[in-house]
Amino acid sequence: QSLNWTYVVADGGWYYDPLQLSSRDKVMHEYMDAHGRLLPDPGRYPQGWKGVCDELHAKGFKCGFHLFRGVPGRAWEEASPTLGAGENYTVRDAGFNVSEVQGHGAFYEINVAHPAAQQYLDSVFALYCSWGMDFLKLDGMGSSGARSPDDHAVVDGGRMNPINGGVPVAKAYRAAIAKGCGGRKVVLSLSAGGTGIPGWVNESKSDFITDEF
Repeated sequence: QSLNWTYVVADGGWYYDPLQLSSRDKVMHEYMDAHGRLLPDPGRYPQGWKGVCDELHAKGFKCGFHLFRGVPGRAWEEASPTLGAGENYTVRDAGFNVSEVQGHGAFYEINVAHPAAQQYLDSVFALYCSWGMDFLKLDGMGSSGARSPDDHAVVDGGRMNPINGGVPVAKAYRAAIAKGCGGRKVVLSLSAGGTGIPGWVNESKSDFITDEF
C-alpha cells in the first residue's frame, strides 16, 4: 500500500494443475464444479478464492484474477449442465469446440448469440462475485471472431460478429458481472495485445493494448 498498490490480481491458470503442460491436458484437468464453473487449484489455493479475497480485503487491498474469454473446454466436453437454466442448457449450448485456437489454452469459444451463453456467464459470476471479486482480467479479446458453428460473416473485422465478436462478448461479460455483483464496483480489464479494439471503451475500465513484457 505504501507503493500505492490497490489491486492484487492472479494471472491465468489458477484453475488447473500446473504440472499438466499440454493444451489437451489443461482442458481435461481443469478444476470445476458440477455446472462447469472453474474453481481454483486446491493445491495452490487451499483456502479458495473466497479465503484469498477475504484476506486481501482485510489488508485493504482488492482482489482479482484472470480468465480467457470462452467456456472451459472440460465443461464443454462433459456437457456440464448450466445452473438455473430452465431450458436444460449445457455448456455445449453456450460454446463450441475450437480447441486449436492459439493461446486460449483450456478454453473453447463462446457463442453469445445463443441464450445459453448469457445464462452460463450469469451462473459463473454469481459464484465469482460471492468470492469477493473486485477485478477481472478478460484475456483473448483480440480474437477476430470465430469461424463459428454457422460461420457467420465477419463484421467490422470480427469485432461485431454476433456469435463471438469482441464487442458482443465484452457486453455479455459486463452484464453477467453487473448482475452477479449486484452493482458493486468491479473492474473489467480487457486484454487484446497489439493496438486494442475500438468500441471496448464503453464496456471496460482497462484495455491491455501492448504485447506482454
